Amino acid sequence: MAATSPLASKTSTSHPLSFPPSHVLRAVATSMNWRDRDIVVNVEREMTWRSATAAVLDALGDRDGPVHISAPRLRGAKEYIKRLALEQVTPSGSGNIHGLPLRNAPDLASLPHPKPTSMSARAKLKETLRREPIPDREPYLLRITATAEDRWLPSIPGTVEITGVDSVTDDPQTTISRSDILIDTGAHVSTITDDLLDDTFREYLSDSIHDPYRSSTGVTVQVACIFALGDQPALEMDCIFQVVPLDSVPNQRSGIILGQNSVIDSIEYSSRPRKTLIARGEKVLDTVWGDIVVDGYVNVDGDYVTI
Repeated sequence: MAATSPLASKTSTSHPLSFPPSHVLRAVATSMNWRDRDIVVNVEREMTWRSATAAVLDALGDRDGPVHISAPRLRGAKEYIKRLALEQVTPSGSGNIHGLPLRNAPDLASLPHPKPTSMSARAKLKETLRREPIPDREPYLLRITATAEDRWLPSIPGTVEITGVDSVTDDPQTTISRSDILIDTGAHVSTITDDLLDDTFREYLSDSIHDPYRSSTGVTVQVACIFALGDQPALEMDCIFQVVPLDSVPNQRSGIILGQNSVIDSIEYSSRPRKTLIARGEKVLDTVWGDIVVDGYVNVDGDYVTI
């Protein structure tokens, strides 16, 4: 029986898309990452496109899965990015330490790997930061004592691929997958605690080449993200995050927090907390937060993308 997934593709257009075969095959390879590792393809060192593709299909048998094919990003000027992150020196975070998954949240393993941020997208992110710098302020403006129930935040599975602002092809990068990424509308930038980085990337960020993007509270990095929001198609974004010391986060919560700048403020969505669903007569487990329904988001080109 063919495999199914809660991330089955929904199309936002009424007409077929046209891409080069290499782009489609790359998307399929990305979608298959981490999945069905028991499958082995028998190949020869020298093959043709058709014979190699036929060998893969033969090895797959009746197994299948979803694939999201987005438009290829154009390469752009690298220097354009550099100007955008220079003013990203503001700390961020959240005092909340709890998180509940969304209803119908898929497994982290079902998410494909995020596409690396293109030079064009990196340039757009940097220009956005130049035009709209984040104000220099304390990250935790309000410290509210809440009940245990009020302190639960929605959490989602996702994968982030982290690179330096001025990174080139051979520079280190690191990938982090988490099932408990918090969504915090009170955080003005998104954060990743430094304990999640591998030693190589942590040493790379300590280099003086990152000093223009360093503040007393963290280092600005560029991130290619892919998130799962319930039973909707996966959401892919290119964003700006801050890597912050673990001991600077209230309650020293290790993890990833999605904040406003370049993430939440770019998504059109409606939230349906568990309380409202129950009040409408739905049966909802107390181990889930509820639903977040995304209508669309604004990409780095300023275009609205329908989900």
